[in-house]
Amino acid sequence: MGRHWPGVADGRWATPSRSGTLAVTVTKEQRLMAASIRRILAAGTLLALGAGPLAFQTRSDGPDPTSRAYTTSRFLTLHGVRTHVQVWEPADAEASATIIALHHFYGSAQTYDAVGRELADRGVRLVAFDRLGFGLSDRPDPQGRWTGPDAPYTRAFAGQQVLDLLDELGVDRAVVTGTSMGGTATLELALTAPERLAAIVPVASPLTADASLPPLLRPLLRTRWVSGVGALIVRRQSQGIGADRVGGAWLDPSRVTPADIEAHTNFLGLEGYDAGLWWKINSDVPPRLRDAMGPIRDAGVPVVAVVGDSDPLISVDVMRHVAEQTGGGLRVVHCGHIVHQECPLAFAELLAEVAAAHG
Repeated sequence: MGRHWPGVADGRWATPSRSGTLAVTVTKEQRLMAASIRRILAAGTLLALGAGPLAFQTRSDGPDPTSRAYTTSRFLTLHGVRTHVQVWEPADAEASATIIALHHFYGSAQTYDAVGRELADRGVRLVAFDRLGFGLSDRPDPQGRWTGPDAPYTRAFAGQQVLDLLDELGVDRAVVTGTSMGGTATLELALTAPERLAAIVPVASPLTADASLPPLLRPLLRTRWVSGVGALIVRRQSQGIGADRVGGAWLDPSRVTPADIEAHTNFLGLEGYDAGLWWKINSDVPPRLRDAMGPIRDAGVPVVAVVGDSDPLISVDVMRHVAEQTGGGLRVVHCGHIVHQECPLAFAELLAEVAAAHG
């Protein structure tokens, strides 16, 4: 605890500042969210007028997710749901440590492929899974067919899946990292199950906002009829995903590769992909973590906060707040918002350092 992991910002080694005030409101993210809300509600109104009975078809038909699995894929039942898990591990030796990764909104476990391969070469096992609503994991219907123990499509559910995954792997404690809302879920897990965490590495993680619609609207948007319209909207909005959308929050979108795009589109057309994403958008509540860093510090969980120096959504000050208030360290990298995908080698090196110290 208390170790300040250095970070690189404009060529200088840096540690968290101890002065100044912090505003955790992510103004640009909120502007982007507001624009998305206006587009979705306008499209929803038009579709609702013309969709008629089709609006009640809340799930699309499509192939089974196993048909699109990778060589690193496994399908495990985690917290009652068949979940797509990917494992990158050393080929010829036992792993020195295990790291669990939670991807960002609209991402997938496959976005960690370059990081996982690099860590495996370094003797470290990386395990990532598709959070519900994304990737190749199942999409249970929360409006009738779901009989599980907790509400799916929430960050808390993903946290419970992390614990189930650790049990499946036979690991008592592991380093857990997460990007964007995956990092928010990691911070929340540190409050509920600190004894299972060797350390956490939250990356560009919102503390008080999420990438969804206003909370007061979400119960309405979860109703059967509106969910049907929402599924139609998702189908239309998911067409034409390319480098401009995948790299929209990167420092250098020209670095987006076809593999990066595929990691964001592999689930399109699967059974229920549209309804699952709509349910994900509207199932959770915004995080309330601004004043939660003290309890994480008191729980004794080592924290290394990470952010890109050119992140358009989460400021360096937000992650500095996390580092300072948890007694942890800050690493600033020359990157945009999705650090693990845009700068995989630098991020893998950081994770290997954390695993060596705490794993």
